[in-house]
Amino acid sequence: MIIILKKLKLNTHSKEELLNEIGLSSHTKNVRRYIDSLEELNLIEKTIPNKPTSPNQEYRLTVKGENLLD
Repeated sequence: MIIILKKLKLNTHSKEELLNEIGLSSHTKNVRRYIDSLEELNLIEKTIPNKPTSPNQEYRLTVKGENLLD
């Protein structure tokens, strides 16, 4: 999960890009295990929160996520 956070430190990315970075497919199970878990911990957030299923949806670090990396 730290790899995902470090990748988001530089820029926003889609869930597919983030999971690809750690060598996983964007299968629902992987999204729940990694992306949703980080979001529930308030370490990452959606860039378009009012449209969670948007094809343009990306993720970014929260302040809490940034502080964890520092």
